[in-house]
Amino acid sequence: MTGAGSIAGIGFIVSLLIASLAFRGSQLAEAKVGILSAAVCASALGWVVFRLTALLPKRLRARALLGTADTIIDLAVPVDHRGAITYAARTRAPVTLVEYGDFECPYCGRAEPAVR
Repeated sequence: MTGAGSIAGIGFIVSLLIASLAFRGSQLAEAKVGILSAAVCASALGWVVFRLTALLPKRLRARALLGTADTIIDLAVPVDHRGAITYAARTRAPVTLVEYGDFECPYCGRAEPAVR
């Protein structure tokens, strides 16, 4: 997670766009230097984190990459299925997907074929 977060700091293109809209002259030049410096630092930090992770023993590397969180076994809050359209009974699916929609919502209507 740390490596991915540090690589995400490379997203400097949007920062350059915003800086070019907000600043002019020497302030824009300073902003560009700061943004590009941050991108270089983020790249270097990401490389260091991934190299250190690669040097870990296999068991610790798996734990560092996958984490130690418990898997979710069931829904946190029971769902009232009365009046709901369900497909789980027909497919004996091991996972329950709960979708909330509104028949007047145009976006819910567009998503319905894909969800079905």
